[in-house]
Amino acid sequence: MSPKISLGIAFLLFVLAVVGVKLWMNQPEASVLNTQVPTEAEPSFDETFHLYEEQLVQLVEEQDPTAALTELDRLMQAEPFVLDNCHELLHEIGYASFLKYETFAAAISYQDDICNSGYFHGVIEQYFGSIDDILPAMEEVCKGETLGTLQSWECHHGVGHGFMYYSGNNVDQSIIYCEQYPSLFQASACVNGVYMEVFNLDDSTREDRLPETRDPFTYCEEAPSIGRDDCFVYAPTYYLATHRDDFTGLMHWCDGALGDDRESCFLGAGSELMKRSMDDPALVERICLTADSPSDQDCLTGAVSQAVFHLADLNQVLNTVCSAWSLTNQVDCFEQAQSIAQTYSVP
Repeated sequence: MSPKISLGIAFLLFVLAVVGVKLWMNQPEASVLNTQVPTEAEPSFDETFHLYEEQLVQLVEEQDPTAALTELDRLMQAEPFVLDNCHELLHEIGYASFLKYETFAAAISYQDDICNSGYFHGVIEQYFGSIDDILPAMEEVCKGETLGTLQSWECHHGVGHGFMYYSGNNVDQSIIYCEQYPSLFQASACVNGVYMEVFNLDDSTREDRLPETRDPFTYCEEAPSIGRDDCFVYAPTYYLATHRDDFTGLMHWCDGALGDDRESCFLGAGSELMKRSMDDPALVERICLTADSPSDQDCLTGAVSQAVFHLADLNQVLNTVCSAWSLTNQVDCFEQAQSIAQTYSVP
């Protein structure tokens, strides 16, 4: 073999050796290559809700409702999940308060109107579930509220929730009770509470109250005239509970309703979107605008209504919700918020 060939072979072997060393050095460790590190599953909606529920109820039991309400207020500012579900969490605080003090007067003395008066609704539900004669109670619980105000509406709405508990989730009987009120304002607010309870899926007894058809549109089409609009308004709650956070799907779903029922569905969709995204009003606007006209405006109107009822403060609605929307919709938002606030005497 010539010296020239020998040198060529030697150089080739050297190159192969260097490449081999580099490949060996860059090879992933066997444990990384062959072992997948398990990732911890995200907690479900129910698990997250019950975690906060237990924390707040424990504060009621060990201290008092004020401690729980103070902690809820702190959590609402820090955790979007809590802000979006504060009404339902307040129901739980209200339940626990009545169970602790065992009288309506004692539990309601801690009343707080935040998040659509969820605390009051929870107290009423437990109170009505504990008494034998509903008629005297329904006359007394809202006696101190001025008829026509937001507080009066929320009170009679809460009574509707209470009738569902009292009647074992009997919708027809609950509506009959609501119709005992002398004014349409009282009766309609009460019926509204009944239908909110029908579609409340965040409750262990929900299967007792859902329509047998499990088709909200069919169910609502058969509702009595006094409750039909409310039924369609709360139908989106059912959709989002069974299609978690599928907001795009909700827009298409409401589009399947007809005439005035479609308008009610989109009003409810906007309300539910705002309820779940109070910390991001611009997102609510974007989702509503994916609907065709005039349903997009119905959706925005529902969102404004929810904001007024939820915050119970007109200036806060104007500054945090309306101002976050595009200029095109800001004017309508201002006008609608002011009109709703004037109608229900919201400061």
